Amino acid sequence: MKRTTKKEQYVMICPKCGSADISSDFSSQSYGQGSFFNEHKCNSCSYKGELFPEVPISKLKKNKQTKNSKTHKGKKSSIKRKKIIKQEDNKIENKFIKTYTIIIVIFGLVMLLTVPSFFLNSSIYSTVRLYASLPEPIIILLSIIVLIYILIKKLNNIFIILPIIDIIGAIISMSFITLKLGVASYLIDGIKYLLVVIFGIYLLKTK
Repeated sequence: MKRTTKKEQYVMICPKCGSADISSDFSSQSYGQGSFFNEHKCNSCSYKGELFPEVPISKLKKNKQTKNSKTHKGKKSSIKRKKIIKQEDNKIENKFIKTYTIIIVIFGLVMLLTVPSFFLNSSIYSTVRLYASLPEPIIILLSIIVLIYILIKKLNNIFIILPIIDIIGAIISMSFITLKLGVASYLIDGIKYLLVVIFGIYLLKTK
């Protein structure tokens, strides 16, 4: 509702929500209370009452502009904050996956160094491999954790190749050991670690 003076045009606003969408309240409740011509209603928040302040329309426009500006700045600030948080999360994820890659590549190199002993003496190879492969259960467990992490986070990450090679290689190798095919198991391990080292070094150089 508007009121005009010679100097300024005034508009009635809601004391609750600040909206200028005000009308007279012609409800039966208002009529029954004897305030038929005095009571007003806010069409935005449905607030009813007799006291609705009037403000200059120019001030109302300024308030709207300020509010819109603050809202816009608030949205920009919120988007920027989310982007920074996402970037920090990505950095942590990349560090975690790269650390895993370095560990598995080093372990793969150690295991590959035991291969020559197989051609010299199978019993020596068995002993060397036994001690060299002591951390293997931890490495496989780490590969499972990394694989689950990448899948849960839905990361579009090429590093997923490494845990897949390690886990599948370990399953095939264990299957051959169960079938008492030790030589085949050693061969699978050699192929697995060779692939891990090649892919690991390639990924560390390119990513």
